Order: sequence, then structure tokens, then C-alpha cells
Amino acid sequence: MKFLSLLSAVLVLVVITSCGEPNREGLDKYVGQYLDNNSDAIVVMKMDVAGIMSKSDVKSLPDVGFQLLETFNKIDTSMALSEHVYMIASGPLDYDGMPENTALFIAVKNKEEAAKMFNEMGYFFEETDGVNLHDEDGLAIGYTDDLAIIGITGVDSLAQSFVSEAFIRAKKGTMNEFVMKNMDYEGDMIISLNLQNLYATSNTDLNQLPVQQQEKIKQLAENSYVNTALSFNDGEIVVETHLAFNEELQKAMFFDESGNTDVLTKLGPGEPLAAFSMNLDLDKMETFMTEVYPEGMKEMYKNLGPQGMILKAIGGGKLSSFVNGEFAVAITGFSEAMLFAIPQVNVYSGLGESSGDFSDLLIALLEEQEVTKLGEGVFDYEGMKIKFNSSGVFITSDTNLTDDQLGNTPMKVPAGILGFGEKPFTFYVDFTKLKFSEGAEIMAGDAEIVMEELAYIYFEADNTKSKLVIKTTDGSVNVLKKSVEVALGALL
Repeated sequence: MKFLSLLSAVLVLVVITSCGEPNREGLDKYVGQYLDNNSDAIVVMKMDVAGIMSKSDVKSLPDVGFQLLETFNKIDTSMALSEHVYMIASGPLDYDGMPENTALFIAVKNKEEAAKMFNEMGYFFEETDGVNLHDEDGLAIGYTDDLAIIGITGVDSLAQSFVSEAFIRAKKGTMNEFVMKNMDYEGDMIISLNLQNLYATSNTDLNQLPVQQQEKIKQLAENSYVNTALSFNDGEIVVETHLAFNEELQKAMFFDESGNTDVLTKLGPGEPLAAFSMNLDLDKMETFMTEVYPEGMKEMYKNLGPQGMILKAIGGGKLSSFVNGEFAVAITGFSEAMLFAIPQVNVYSGLGESSGDFSDLLIALLEEQEVTKLGEGVFDYEGMKIKFNSSGVFITSDTNLTDDQLGNTPMKVPAGILGFGEKPFTFYVDFTKLKFSEGAEIMAGDAEIVMEELAYIYFEADNTKSKLVIKTTDGSVNVLKKSVEVALGALL
């Protein structure tokens, strides 16, 4: 029971805070020094608990809100909950992807009040080297005059030593300014993933590669981070990811920065329920794969069977010889079959340098199957219409499309979606139409109640950053508060 009470208190600390003015200097310094002295740290999460508390409005909830407020008032007398809370996960990762150690960093407001609070909860501490420590079932708590660290370890007997060592690391040396800069983005939650430490502390199939390839991966991962900012706004969730890669890894990124706006002229007619577009620089991608994981390219051709060997021969081992990296899909509706909803799709893939030979090969392979030739370069295969021309291959499950329409008719982008195709990787889902489509309720299943609250999902990415926007139908209510309302509605 004591463990459950302590765990509840930890969760409350993560979620609850007051609305006072932030004073992050002390806590940031300790976190920065801890990270500078910890080469195993993989993920750092910074939480604006003040913003989360305000936006979710959980204090106003009947019964639950009162209990949270009461607990909050007790904790707020001792902990400086007006500051951000940091969570740091360190490797190595286990086979389930769980970190070996996790530490929660919280600023202490009043040491005497902290002792009183913990004593009332039934926890007792022993002072060791100036740190008050409590250890129980793999979870340890330590606090000083201005810092509390809550540690969780994979080995129960190591929790106290982990927290003791965390204090030593946090209170010596210099602050790692480069790492802390990754936490400077605006958002309710900031998450920084250290690729160098992730690779160094993970036991994956990559460790079975030849030493030369492993060294190349280490070189690419050195001082490289993926930083994500999560914001809960009125009527939307915004997730922005910034790639803080070293110069060599950044140069190796293989999205084609020209975007893929040409797909708009190929995926119509109509206004799709969902669409996806991608434009890759295949030469850069193959160069990257060859340096890092050449076996992957060999396996790709091998898995295609005899046709894969033929394609490899035609293209001289280069993907760009037969496809140009442009790819797009549009979902135009659903057809019901028994208990399943089958998407109706339009697909486009651009052809590459050896497009003529590639098209001839595919046509020859099709003609060996049970296909119906509808015209020059146009086939019907099991209800799918396939068309070849000089620019690409077009496939549709909409048999009502004429040969002239296929690949020549522009699609219409929904009014709530901006920028589709402008970045090299984009997709959207239009829930305003999807949820009213025949067969969509079968696809949604238990997620139907969530789908009712959504308007759009839009994602875009290039070689330096990405952005995901989730729009809700009610744009006047913060999405956190709305989520709580929906969750309670589902339970009651």
C-alpha cells in the first residue's frame, strides 16, 4: 500500500503544479550537470506542469478534482511545483525497450515541509552525505535543500545507489549547454532523444554488423539529437520535431527538398478522405544505406524473388533507374466486405531513368497473369485498374474512372488542410468526411468515439524538421480539457 501511495504521489507531481512565476535556473543547472556526467542518458523530458494543469482544468472535475487539489496543496508546501519537472531515462534498454534507470528531477521549496509530508505518508529517510534517502521496491526518493530526485531502477536493490549517484552527478562539474539547448523549444512537453547514447547503450541487430559499419553508425550518431515539442492548444495538438544532427548525418538525409506538389495533378478526381505523398532522393538514400546497412538493399531485391533480380539487372543495382522517388496514395472511400472495410485507393509512383525498360517488364509480367488489357498500357487486374505512361504508374480500385481520368485528374485538398505536397513527406486524414463514409465505422471499431471528436490530422516533414497537427471539431476548447471530458464520458 505504501508503494502505491508513493507511486500516486509521483504521478501527481508530474501532472499538477501551481501558477506561480517560474524560477528554473537552479533545477536547470542540476539537470544540465547530471546530463554532462551521464553518458547513458537516452531521453530527457521537460514538462510544463503549470500549463498542463491549467489547460486540462482537472481541478474543476467533481470528486476527482477535489482529491487532486487536496493532494496538490500538501505537496505544494514543500516542492517548488511552479518550476518545470524533468524526467531522464538512461540505458541500456532491455528487450522490451524499457530503460534501465529513470529519474524524476523536482525543485524543493521547503526542506522541513518535505520531511513533514513524507513522514505523514509513512516514509522515513536516512541522511547520507547530505542527502535524505528512502528506498523501497526498486523506487527510491532523495532530497536536499533545493532538489528532489525520484529514481526507478530495473534492479530493486540498486535504486538507492542510483539516486545517491544521481545527486553526485547533478551537483558537480559544468552544465552541458548544448544538451540543455535541446529543451528550449516552446511547448507543454519537450522530449530530447540522444541518438549517440541510444546506439551506444542498445543491444540490437546493428551490433551484429561488421566493425567498419558499426563505426560509421557511431560517427553519424555522434552529437545528434531528435527534439520534439508537444503543445496542447485550443482545438488542436501540435507536435513539432527538430533534427539536431551533426553535419555529416544532416548531409546524408535523403528527402527531395523540391517537395511533391505534382501529386495534386495525379490523384483525383474528387476530394480524398486521406492522402499521402513522399518524394525521396533515391541516390542519396542508396548511398546512405550502402554505407550504413548494405545488406538491407540486397535483402530488398532478394525478397522480390526472380523479379527482383531482373529489376536489379535493369537498373544496375540502382533504385533510381526504375523509380524516381515520387510516391502518393489517396483514399477516396470504402467498400464493405463481410466484417471488413476495404479502402478504395488511387496510387501513383513516378518512373526513373530506365522507365521504358521497367514499364515493359511490368507489362510483360502482368500479361502473364490473369489480366485484361483495356487499352495501350492500361490493364485490369482483379478489379484494380493499372495504367502506364511516360511519367509513372497509376493504380486505382475505382473502376468508374476512365482511362483518360486516371493520372490526369487533379485532386482537391480539403479546406482545413494547408500545404499538402509542398514538403517532401506529407499526409492528411479528413475526419469531417471520413466518419460519414460508408464502411468507416467498421474500420474505426472501438476508436469511433475518438474519431467523432476529430476534424483533421495533417503531417509534413523535410530533412530538418516535421510537424503534426491534430485538429478537433470544437476549436474553442483546449484539447486536454476536451480529452478529459471525452474519457469521463466513455467511463460513465
